Amino acid sequence: MLYQLFIVLIAAGAVHAQLLGYQATGQASARKRDQKQFGANIELGPFELDGQQGVEMRGNKMVVSQTGVYYVYGQVHYIHLNAKGQLYNRCILYVNNKPFRFLQKGMDGRADIGNVYSGGLIHLRSGDTISLKTQQPSRINLDPRVTFFGAFRVGYNCEECSVVVPDVKSYYNKYSG
Repeated sequence: MLYQLFIVLIAAGAVHAQLLGYQATGQASARKRDQKQFGANIELGPFELDGQQGVEMRGNKMVVSQTGVYYVYGQVHYIHLNAKGQLYNRCILYVNNKPFRFLQKGMDGRADIGNVYSGGLIHLRSGDTISLKTQQPSRINLDPRVTFFGAFRVGYNCEECSVVVPDVKSYYNKYSG
């Protein structure tokens, strides 16, 4: 119930942003329609913009052109389940080459399988980048319907609203045992 309320609030924020003319939005989707094995610390791709206004792609990174508060999100579809005890299928959503959100289901050493989504609010400046990168070896479905990332601006420039990027790697190291 709380999750559905959160999604409604985000959607309402997006509608509000469009009505007020914020209009910075974009989603990059995978384009291979294939499964691919990625090693550790590899940027995912290829990605192409599905539609955009105020963002562009440079390689497999999305670059925002307008400063503001954004909802940044990503989803990866993992397709491999491995033996218990091995870390596998771990990706991170990056903002400016720093970890922003972890895309995984659990921390108990089991591999993720299926769709994993994460997102959050962050203050971005013009020129900031967003990307997806593996943390552990990962087998990923690169179909555009299930592997993608993007951002939409929900507020104007707001220095006092600046969101601190969490230290995801420290969290992972602490709880991955």
